[in-house]
Amino acid sequence: AVAAARQLSLRPIAMLSPDLGAEPGRCADVAAVIGRAGAEAVILPVGTGAGDSQVRALLAPATRYAELHPLLGVRLPPGGARLAPLARDEFDVRHFWTCVGGRSAPRPSELLKALGVGPPDVNLGALFLAEHVPDAG
Repeated sequence: AVAAARQLSLRPIAMLSPDLGAEPGRCADVAAVIGRAGAEAVILPVGTGAGDSQVRALLAPATRYAELHPLLGVRLPPGGARLAPLARDEFDVRHFWTCVGGRSAPRPSELLKALGVGPPDVNLGALFLAEHVPDAG
């Protein structure tokens, strides 16, 4: 899939299955294989209700693969933006998956706020409306 995306001049980003998140070692191994294949980012799934220890348990095995370091990302659960600083500060996670509706991951504004980034000083049109007025689409 990564090679096919590259042939089409697309940016291959892999989001691993939540089932793999239950097995952090296996999740790291699969992420490393995908990273070596040329993915630009590999997003690891953080389960619903996860806390600091679960995030550490998921991300720590991935650190044994040096080539995975710049590709590492997480999909936090809805309402889990408070875990973003831990992922960034302790594991240098550079990619965060968001959901405009906040249903499958934190909203972009929630994530940015948790990471200490101020609100955008722009009107993003439909994207802004979709995030701040649920079911407006």
